[in-house]
Amino acid sequence: MEEARSGDQNLSGDQNLSGDQNLSGDQNLSGDQNLSGDQNLSGVAESTLTMLLSSKEKGELLLLFHRNPGLMDDIEGIARRIGRSSSAIQSDLDDLVSIGVLGTVRIGSTNVVYLDRAKDKEVQDSIGEHIRSMRK
Repeated sequence: MEEARSGDQNLSGDQNLSGDQNLSGDQNLSGDQNLSGDQNLSGVAESTLTMLLSSKEKGELLLLFHRNPGLMDDIEGIARRIGRSSSAIQSDLDDLVSIGVLGTVRIGSTNVVYLDRAKDKEVQDSIGEHIRSMRK
């Protein structure tokens, strides 16, 4: 089984419908950058939080996968589950895959999306730490 995770390809297998624009500026949100300083970690957490809250559809997708953590489905099935079209959620799914909260695996000719529980916890912990540091 061939696997594509964390933004290696978008969910449709075609060109990224949202363009190649990096929504977070110059920061890599996939976890590949060096996070040795609190400022870098805080900046990544803030950018990630901004991306997660940037659309109602992202919220609906996160809710769907958190309420159904074992869910694995293709983009059309996910769109049906939240009452949207696949084209309406394509860029939001791509964003969530790019930060690693959702992952993809290729099964036959279909890209299937799932909640990457480990990365999701890492992202939640990072955002929680950022929020706690803001209160100090």
